[in-house]
Amino acid sequence: MTVHLVKSRYAKSFAAVVEESGSSVTYALDTVSLDKRVLEQPESLIAADQLWRFAESAARQSGRLDIGWDAGSAVALENYGDFGSSILARKTLYQRMQAFCDLAKAEYTEADFFVTATGDALVFGRGRIVGTPLQVRQVELYVLAMMIGLVRTSLGPNWQPRLLRLQSFSGTDIENHFP
Repeated sequence: MTVHLVKSRYAKSFAAVVEESGSSVTYALDTVSLDKRVLEQPESLIAADQLWRFAESAARQSGRLDIGWDAGSAVALENYGDFGSSILARKTLYQRMQAFCDLAKAEYTEADFFVTATGDALVFGRGRIVGTPLQVRQVELYVLAMMIGLVRTSLGPNWQPRLLRLQSFSGTDIENHFP
């Protein structure tokens, strides 16, 4: 069986939102057998399955079914170590998007991102996420917040996507996250 790995920095983002909600981070970590020390080592690797289960546990424990969005939105791209710095060093939006796709495998071993031109637009997308419906939702929301944050580094903080194609749910319940 192949174990896919992800940087522990993402667990730290979920933990921060759990803590803000007044819930126990320790309990959420214990439910998925994650040691609290991983939160202090953002560049270390953990099993992706553990992160997905932690995200699910965090959502259930906090009662926030969109905790993935909150966790992903809370961290600016420049705070993602070499990954963020390398992306932001690119001059154009297209170069940043392409760098995100190329460098993502160092963040998550199964990362599958792409940029495709269609007519007068670019599609910035990702492959399928595997997990329970609640795990998929949290991971998808986190990644979506990261991707939108990346585009906003070039197009400004008010930019909004024209179209979202989501795996985990209809787009109607994401409208709360856009002004």
